[in-house]
Amino acid sequence: IWQDIQWINERLECIGSLNRFGYFNASSIFLTGDKERVNETLMSDYLHPSGQGALLWAQAMSEELHKLQIRQQSAKSER
Repeated sequence: IWQDIQWINERLECIGSLNRFGYFNASSIFLTGDKERVNETLMSDYLHPSGQGALLWAQAMSEELHKLQIRQQSAKSER
């Protein structure tokens, strides 16, 4: 399943860049330190995050949205 998820994420990223919208790949959040395997504590069924995984995912999305907000504000001020 994980290989399929990675394949889908790669395609979504390509679609995003072709259509000029952002894409945030959160896969690395759920991997072990060596980035080779899913951390079963964070995603025991390899598809749905655990409570701890969901918290890490939410934090990462919040940071990404904050970066986007800063970029948008910067672009507006350059006009």
